Amino acid sequence: MFNPCLSSTLLINGLSEGRGSRSLETMDGTMGLRALLCVYLASLLVLQAMPTQGSPAGRPKVSKKRQTVDTAVDGVTIRSLKVNCKVTSRFAHYVITSQVVNNADEAKEVAFEVEIPKTAFISDFAITSDGNAFIGDIKDKVSAWKQYRKAAVSGENAGLVRASGRTMEQFTIHLTIGPRSKATFRLTYEEVLKRKLKQYEIVIKVKPKQLVHHFEIDVDIFEPQGISKLDAQASFLPKDLESQLIKKSFSGKQGHVLFRPTVGQQQSCPTCSTSMLNGDFKVTYDVNRDQLCDLLVANNYFAHFFAPQNLTNLKKNVVFVIDISTSMEGQKLKQTKEALLKILGDMRPGDYFDLVLFGSEVQSWKGSLVPASPANMRAAQEFVRRFDLAGATNLNGGLLRGIEILNQAHGSLPELSNHASVLIMLTDGEPTEGVTDHSQILKNVRNAIRGKFPLYNLGFGRNLDFNFLEVMSMENNGRAQRIYEDHDATQQLQVSSLPPRPTT
Repeated sequence: MFNPCLSSTLLINGLSEGRGSRSLETMDGTMGLRALLCVYLASLLVLQAMPTQGSPAGRPKVSKKRQTVDTAVDGVTIRSLKVNCKVTSRFAHYVITSQVVNNADEAKEVAFEVEIPKTAFISDFAITSDGNAFIGDIKDKVSAWKQYRKAAVSGENAGLVRASGRTMEQFTIHLTIGPRSKATFRLTYEEVLKRKLKQYEIVIKVKPKQLVHHFEIDVDIFEPQGISKLDAQASFLPKDLESQLIKKSFSGKQGHVLFRPTVGQQQSCPTCSTSMLNGDFKVTYDVNRDQLCDLLVANNYFAHFFAPQNLTNLKKNVVFVIDISTSMEGQKLKQTKEALLKILGDMRPGDYFDLVLFGSEVQSWKGSLVPASPANMRAAQEFVRRFDLAGATNLNGGLLRGIEILNQAHGSLPELSNHASVLIMLTDGEPTEGVTDHSQILKNVRNAIRGKFPLYNLGFGRNLDFNFLEVMSMENNGRAQRIYEDHDATQQLQVSSLPPRPTT
C-alpha cells in the first residue's frame, strides 16, 4: 500500500460475471479487444465519458428553464460521473464511476478516457454492460511490457498506453452499447501525495464534454497529525459560483470537500446544451507540524513521514553515458551539450564524475571517476564542447562501460563508498551496433549493476522505444523520462538527470 514506486498494468482479458459468458473480445461483436494498458501513480486525471460517433449540430431548441435542457449527445446520455477520493495519512484512494445510457434505437460506440500522469498507479478497472462484468487484471509494468511484446509478435490484439504529453499517459477504453442499454465504467487508482510549496495538492482535471445528470466530486481527508488548513478551487467556475457550489470544511483530523453541480449549474449559459465543466478542480491542504516526524502503522504496513532540517548536500558519483550516434545531429546534440554543461556547472566539491560517449565505438573522457575540482570541471566542459557525432548506436557497450567505471570506483576507492552513485544515459534511438536484442541488453545491464546504484534514462524524440528505456530503468531502481525538443529541453535535462539535493 505504501510503495510509491510501484507501477502497474491493466490487462482486460474478458473475465465475466453475471448472466451470460461473453468475453470482452466478443461482446456485441465489435470489441475484438485484448488491451494491455500500462499506467502509473499520480494525482492528476482528465475525466471523459462521451459518445465517439457524431457531435451536437448546434444548440437545440430548449425551454428557457435550465432543467429542461437536452443532455443527450447523439442519443447517448451520461447518467452519472462521480469521483470519490479518500485520503488517509497522505495516501489517496480514488474511485471514478461513470454510467452511460444509449437512448437510441441502434448501437452506439462510447469512449471512457482518463489522462493520468506518468506516476499513476491504477489498481482496478471494470466494465459492466448488459448484465456482464468484465474485470481488469493488474500486472506489474515490466511483466506487462514483456507480455505486450509477446502478444504483438504472435499477432494477438494488444495495446500499450502511450504518453500523450510530457507528464501524462492516456487510458482509453471503447465500448459498443446496444440500443436502449447502459454501461458502467469503474476505475480505481491510488497515489502518495507529495508536499509542494508547503501544502499537499489533489488536482482533478474535469472534462466530461457534455452535461451530466449526476456529477459529483467527493473528497474525504483523515490526517492523524491534524489538518492545519484546507481549500478547494475550480478553474472553470466564476468566483461567486465557486463559493456557492464547493462545500469545504475541516476540524481536527478530518476534512471534507464536496462539489455536486446540478445540470443547470453545469450549463455554459441558461439556454445552452454545452457544459462549462472544463478545467482543474484542486484541493489543497496541510497538516500540523508540531514534530519533525510521524509514524503510521496500519494493516501490517508502516509509513514514516519526516521533515528534517539543516540537511547537508549529498556527495555523488555520477557517470554520464551519452549517445553520439549520427541520429543525434542537429537540435538534439545542441540541447544535450547545453544541458550537460549546465549540469557540470552545478556539481559541487566532493562530487566525482566521468563521461562515456557511444556511437559505433565507445570512449570515455578519463576512464575513471575524478573529483569535481575547478580544473577538472573546466576540462570536462571543454571536452563536451568539442565532441562530435560518430557512427551507429552501441547502446549496450556504452552502458557497460559506464557501469564498469562505477564498479571499479567502489572497489578501489573506499572513500567513495558513502557517496550516492548514479548512472545517467542520454539517447534518442534503438541499439544498432553490437548487442541489439532488447532482452539481452536488459539482462546484461541487470547483471552488471546488481542493484548497487540506479540507472536513469533520458530519451530524446518521439520515435524512440521509450518502453524499453523505462523497463531498463525500473529494473535498476531508477526511472526514465522523455525529453522533448523545444525551448526548455535544457531545463528538462537538468532537472531530470541528477537526483534532487536534500532540502528542508
